[in-house]
Amino acid sequence: VVVDLNARKKVVDVIRQADPDLVITHSPTDYHADHINTSKLVFEAAYLANIKLWESDYKPSKKLPYLYYMDTLAGINFQPQEYVDITDTIDTKIEMMLCMQSQLGWLKDMHNSDASEFIKAVAKVRGFQAAVQYAEAFCQQKMYPQGLTRRVLP
Repeated sequence: VVVDLNARKKVVDVIRQADPDLVITHSPTDYHADHINTSKLVFEAAYLANIKLWESDYKPSKKLPYLYYMDTLAGINFQPQEYVDITDTIDTKIEMMLCMQSQLGWLKDMHNSDASEFIKAVAKVRGFQAAVQYAEAFCQQKMYPQGLTRRVLP
């Protein structure tokens, strides 16, 4: 993933088409350059999608979406601000994650780690922090005019 004008335009277009209330992306403190660059692109595009002067084939978003960063691999270099209880959906999360073998196969190859056990262990730790069985952790990117005093995530 390269952060350049072309990539920025594409991500702005996607956000303008969807006009989301909330966007979740990789943390800027993640371990992989592609994840860090994705985070940067989404941060920039989420703001630019709302700017009328930004040229695009799509109309500007009606609102600035709330931007959240998801947890990093194993929670390293990540200080959660909010948690979402995933106790009822942990099995679905694992099932979906296991579909991405190109992304998870390396855990087994390089670290002899089972992806489903790894995902469940991280969710268990985050659940302990949130006083539930399993949780996901997030940080909100605070930016004007969204210095919120209310919760946005479920």
